[in-house]
Amino acid sequence: MTDNLKGTLWMLAAVGALTVMAVTLKHVVTDMSPWQAAWLRMCIGLGFLAPWVLRTGARKAILSPRLPMLWARGLFGSASFALTVYALGHLILADAMVLSFTTPFWVIPLAALFLGEYAGWRRALATALGFIGVLLVLKPQFGIQDAMLIALLSALLRGFVVVFIKNLSSTEPPRRIVFWFFAVGVIVLAGPALLHWTTPTHAQWGWLALAALGGWLGQEWLSRAYREGEATIIAPLEFTRIPIAAIIGLTVFAEIPDSWTLAGTAVIIGAAYIISRTSAAKLHNPKAM
Repeated sequence: MTDNLKGTLWMLAAVGALTVMAVTLKHVVTDMSPWQAAWLRMCIGLGFLAPWVLRTGARKAILSPRLPMLWARGLFGSASFALTVYALGHLILADAMVLSFTTPFWVIPLAALFLGEYAGWRRALATALGFIGVLLVLKPQFGIQDAMLIALLSALLRGFVVVFIKNLSSTEPPRRIVFWFFAVGVIVLAGPALLHWTTPTHAQWGWLALAALGGWLGQEWLSRAYREGEATIIAPLEFTRIPIAAIIGLTVFAEIPDSWTLAGTAVIIGAAYIISRTSAAKLHNPKAM
């Protein structure tokens, strides 16, 4: 099996797992506070990492001289995740998913500001085009929903997370970064979760466990996809999450995206595709951009 075929299969598996996470969380928050759902998801995720911590030893697994930045990554990441869960509960699945894909447009100015990375005119133009797509989805002429702004704020915070991870990855192992994401999330989301607490049913515990498993496997398989295949081939496949989410939203939640969402989605996917292609080209030829 060729590397690109392996990468494609891993990416499709990741897309499926991450879509399962989004759908199950959307289902859960119909009867549960998004803050409680996000906190319980963090607790379950931390539980998944417990065997690794015990096997490796706590000092070796989680201690680091870079704890302040690990905490910052955890704070921004957990806030972004909680806001995403809120958006899933208040928007149709297609809108929530497409607005989450605006993260690359935030990463480019943030990376230039904090990492000194030169974007190049193609990615700068694609970023501007992407925000035009965002305006189409937001439909400002008809009144912007608060949940849409929250979804955009989530994507912005995730842009900061990308910058933190790029900085941390030079010294920190991936699982330590993930551990502190969950650990900080358990701490900072505990207050809002307890303020809106309702005792979960057995079914809700099952859905939350499925969401946590989908998120964990999705990230693991996403990493394997990029490790096996070429980024120029693998990255565009992640956009299949948007039409899949639209189909699930229609069949499961009876949600019908309007023409503005469809037009904005097309623009955002096109712009994000340009960014992913030029980013991959830069990896192969640093002088290309």
